[in-house]
Amino acid sequence: MNYQNLVNGEWKDSKNTITIYSPINGEELGTVPAMSREDVDYAMESARKALPAWRALSAVERAAYLNKAADILERDKDKIGENLAKEVAKGIKAAISEVVRTADLIRYAAEEGLRITGEFVNGGGFEAGSKRKYGAVKREPVGVVLAIAPFNYPVNLSASKIVPALIGGNVVIFKPPTQGSISGLLLTKVFAEAGIPAGVLNSVTGKGSEIGDYLIEHKEVNFINFTGSTPIGEKIGKLAGMRPIMLELGGKDAGIVLEDADLENAAKNIVAGAFSYSGQRCTAIKRVLVMDSVADKLANLIKEKVEKLVKEYGVKRAETENELVEKSNIIILSVKPNIVPIVLKKIKDKLDENTIILSIAAGISIDFIEKIIGSDKKVVRTMPNTPAQVMEGMTAVSFNSNIEENEKKVIFKLLNSFGKSIEIDEKLMHVYTGISGSLPAYVYVFIEALADGGVLEGMPRDKAYEIIAQAVLGSAKMMLETKKHPGILKDEVTSPGGTTIAALKVLEDGKFRGTVMEAVKACTEKSKEMAQK
Repeated sequence: MNYQNLVNGEWKDSKNTITIYSPINGEELGTVPAMSREDVDYAMESARKALPAWRALSAVERAAYLNKAADILERDKDKIGENLAKEVAKGIKAAISEVVRTADLIRYAAEEGLRITGEFVNGGGFEAGSKRKYGAVKREPVGVVLAIAPFNYPVNLSASKIVPALIGGNVVIFKPPTQGSISGLLLTKVFAEAGIPAGVLNSVTGKGSEIGDYLIEHKEVNFINFTGSTPIGEKIGKLAGMRPIMLELGGKDAGIVLEDADLENAAKNIVAGAFSYSGQRCTAIKRVLVMDSVADKLANLIKEKVEKLVKEYGVKRAETENELVEKSNIIILSVKPNIVPIVLKKIKDKLDENTIILSIAAGISIDFIEKIIGSDKKVVRTMPNTPAQVMEGMTAVSFNSNIEENEKKVIFKLLNSFGKSIEIDEKLMHVYTGISGSLPAYVYVFIEALADGGVLEGMPRDKAYEIIAQAVLGSAKMMLETKKHPGILKDEVTSPGGTTIAALKVLEDGKFRGTVMEAVKACTEKSKEMAQK
């Protein structure tokens, strides 16, 4: 799907695009515009022109837009949450919870905005001789706010910047994270549906090398609100000059435990704070400050709980990449494709002839990996699909010549823990993407189309989805368990002169088979094209 930016109340494309892939399995989720500097200038100009009218509205009027946006966001929590889960590899429950929490945040900010009023102050608070003097303080918006959000909470931390700025009478240029940009644009769409006036909220997506510094230094920007890494925050601080900035950066977040604390509960929360969401939070606990009198007891409790995690999930703790390699027989390479060479170069000297590199990085060939770590190393290339989230995944596997048969069994056991897996020749990985990696999207479109047909004929949509999803599941299961050819199973449902053959004729008239074949071909060719970049 081609996503667009909201600029001056209109949905805009750019000459170039950025393709967003799921870190789970490399699935293509869609494209977002790669905006040029000229595109950015237009967005900034639009924001500046919209400022006077938006600033002139009362807080109550601005809050009405925000509360409507919160209602829409909560309405679409499942759709937005599902995309969020795929885009940043977050659990589906946590992703939906983030969306709901964001709706609550919007309502809270809108309500608090109504309480931000001016002040009438007595001069005696400044100097003794001014007791009879009074001053009126009126709060004014700063102007154009640049909101830059991080990947780990692309909905919540985007809204936390956008909404306070809007309720305060400011206009916003919103830069979502690249990995998380679709989620950010879906949030933008929510505000657009709520009727936010043209130019008040504008989204910009693009390559950091093209527009990153340009956004920070842009003459129209009056305030910068950024969440992200400390190095980037430091860079923004240097580029921003005299303009006010708000930076939420990395930190060494501490758990503080006093003598009267419930140590069992403290240890539980310390471990959860450190390891939940794989530690991908700026608030993840990284150290503990504890009173000497209870330090040893707390340390033992934390150790017990970490060891319990190790036992339950088979997890081994390592502080460095090299330590991880030394402790592991199989290294799962699950980073973004552009990060693969960086990681491999760091660990290659610690790899021995028995260590297996198992890659799920999209488009990264076995040959590419061997050229970095050596052709004598053991390499496995895999490509899962998204049903792995519900333990029904299908994973394609290719091995290099160094993998032994007993090792293949271990790999299959691992991959089959979240579905099924099959060995294919590596040159067929692109075809696999066309018939399986991207297949869930085809099926969802088919289900949605069937549901639309049901709605057309009077079936409630929620019931239609449930009926169709179960029928699709059952049909796939019948084929797998009976081992019958799909043509035979089709014929078993198709009676002479009956309803099914009438429907099939319409599909054939619409070139259903040929269209599907062309879709697979297009997906395969795109996969080949990506692998060459």
